[in-house]
Amino acid sequence: MRRRLLIVSTLDSKEPFGAFTRPFYLGLYLAEHFEVCQLGLDCSAVDYARSISVGDRSLSTYIKTIRESMVDFQPDVVYAQETLPAIAALIACSFPKKPASSKPAVPQNTIPKPALVFDFHTLSAFEYWSRLSTSPQPLQELKQLVKTYLAQGLLVLSGKPIIAAGSPWCRESKNGLVSVAIAFTA
Repeated sequence: MRRRLLIVSTLDSKEPFGAFTRPFYLGLYLAEHFEVCQLGLDCSAVDYARSISVGDRSLSTYIKTIRESMVDFQPDVVYAQETLPAIAALIACSFPKKPASSKPAVPQNTIPKPALVFDFHTLSAFEYWSRLSTSPQPLQELKQLVKTYLAQGLLVLSGKPIIAAGSPWCRESKNGLVSVAIAFTA
C-alpha cells in the first residue's frame, strides 16, 4: 500500500502562479510515489490526485477541513506549505477531530496520527519589517509583522521538521528530513 500524503497550502487555481506553483507541481511529482490529496483555496486545476478546495483563508476553515481530511483520507504525512496552512495543520494534528456520533465512526484510536512537516520558504516577519518604513499603512504592516513573527516562531518551536532552502540554516535529522534554525539579529 502506498503512503498517503496530504498537501495543505494556499494553492489557488484562479491564480496559477506564485503560491500555486510549488504545491501543484510538488503534488504532481509526488503523486507518482504517494497517494496524494491536495487541500488548498481552489484546487480545481488539480487533475492528478484527490483534492479539496477550502474556499477562503480563514484559519478555522483550514483547521476544520484538515481535521475532516485526517478522518476521511487518513494521511501518513501532512505537508503544510506557508504559515497559515502550517498553523492550521499543527492545530488540527495536535487536536484531531472526534468522530461524530451520527456517522458510523472510526474509533479515534484507530486513526493514525500523521507525521507533520512544514515548509515556509520566507520569513514573513522579516519582509514586513523591511517594508515598515515605506508602507502607506505602517500599523497594518506592524500588525502583520507581529502575527507572522509569533506564528512562525510557534512553528519553529513546535519541534516538527521544517523544509527550507539555503544551506547556512539547514541541518538533516536522523529521519532524513531537513530542519531549519532561525535566528533574528538586531
